[in-house]
Amino acid sequence: TPEQVKEIQDGMGIMSDDTLKDLGYTLGVFEQDREKLIEAINNELKYAGKPSYTKAQDQLKGILDSDSDGQKQMETFLKDSEELQKELSSLKEEFTDVEDMLEGMSEEQDPDTYNELSDKMMDLESELSEKRKAYAKKSREAFKKAFAVADPSYVRIKVSGDFSEDGIKRLQKGRNFLKGLVGKEYGEELSVKTEMLPKGGRAFHVPTHIAVTDSEDPATIVHEIGHRLNENPKVKELCKTFLEARLKGVKPVSMKEKFPNNGYDDSEMGNPDDFTKVFNKKGSSHAYYTGKIYEGRGQTEVISMGVEQLYRDPVHFAKADPEYFKFVTGVLSGRLLKSNEPQKPIQNDDDEAIDLFG
Repeated sequence: TPEQVKEIQDGMGIMSDDTLKDLGYTLGVFEQDREKLIEAINNELKYAGKPSYTKAQDQLKGILDSDSDGQKQMETFLKDSEELQKELSSLKEEFTDVEDMLEGMSEEQDPDTYNELSDKMMDLESELSEKRKAYAKKSREAFKKAFAVADPSYVRIKVSGDFSEDGIKRLQKGRNFLKGLVGKEYGEELSVKTEMLPKGGRAFHVPTHIAVTDSEDPATIVHEIGHRLNENPKVKELCKTFLEARLKGVKPVSMKEKFPNNGYDDSEMGNPDDFTKVFNKKGSSHAYYTGKIYEGRGQTEVISMGVEQLYRDPVHFAKADPEYFKFVTGVLSGRLLKSNEPQKPIQNDDDEAIDLFG
């Protein structure tokens, strides 16, 4: 209670060192210096009687506020992307206008106008499809330019399995997107062994490797490499804080019950939080999946879903949820790790694994 907190605070000055250390131990504080210990205990007592996620929210705010470079990069990126957004938005509006006009008439009422509008909509649909592809490519290029790491870790993919030429190209495309964006906090080299799944298999990650089908799209490949980043102990800590702050103690729900046709297992539990701001497609499970709860290993979907979205549409990501965007880019670059102990590279003892990228 507030009264008990005040009593403890008033009495800390006359407590013996041993009693003070016992109090710190109870609160999860292990400072040896007496003044630092009192300061740390006071910081912990601020959250007494409050929901547990309150502390995580303050921690997350402090983490992101300390990354001033990330904020500047995001602002530069969005400014440089304005023309791309305007061009695509204008075409979308024109397509929607024609679509609305068609909905209000039938071919029997005015055959000539109806057929003219139908032809125009087909042309716009084709143009919009091409523009979206160009927009996606240009926005990725703008993102890579804005968030390039000065001294990056070398991203290497080692392939085990009989991937086709097109499959290899998709692996290269996913790897090349991350090239230059991953900081040295993950080591001089980020080596990712990749095995091939049979057709129709569901991509996955385990600590030793990732597994994808031969037809896997680059965004999914980037997603699975994101899990490799999440193996870093510091990243696990950061993601735990992030999820605790964002989910605010809301209980997860069964993914299988919520999305019965998506092939989820009985054990998969998710939570949408505000991830719906980014993953806002009607009927999509992506928001729930981002808040997926893993038991035991410290893995999350926070980084993997985040880097996948950076590949798919970094502009929408930055505008829809700047907090999540800043967190993912800060982790990817290594700025938020602040550690002099880089992750140990995974030892690859498979002599048959082929190093594609030298």
